[in-house]
Amino acid sequence: MTTPASAPAAPVRPVALTVAFWLWIVDAVRGLITGIVTIIVAPAAFAGQPEDVQRFATGFLIAFAVLGMILSLLHLYFAFPMRAGRNWARVVLTVLAAFTVLAVLIAMASATWYDWIGVVLVVVAAVLMYLPASNAYFRARKRSAVAAV
Repeated sequence: MTTPASAPAAPVRPVALTVAFWLWIVDAVRGLITGIVTIIVAPAAFAGQPEDVQRFATGFLIAFAVLGMILSLLHLYFAFPMRAGRNWARVVLTVLAAFTVLAVLIAMASATWYDWIGVVLVVVAAVLMYLPASNAYFRARKRSAVAAV
């Protein structure tokens, strides 16, 4: 049994991981703002079109806005355990980053510079999560969690 005096010190979070955390937060806020603005302006975006086209296009746009907001909330939700050194959260964020990149590539014809900013944010955040110092932090957190049991 370990005593508090002999317990290993908590590993120090590397700066790269802190930067990755804040990039995830910035991207989540960016995505939520985008979704809210899209939902607000979607009805006006198709004014002058036939009513059935207007309804379909507005619904389609709002559905994608809601999907983007859900994705942003997932970024936000998993960023906190990732910052705490939970490797499973890092893996989930990596999958979400890949999904974000894929979504923008699929919609490349209509992607804006604002969409590409989101891609850059998540790609840089994902890379920072896998730098050697970040990998060492995740391993150390796992070891300290196992030692505490």
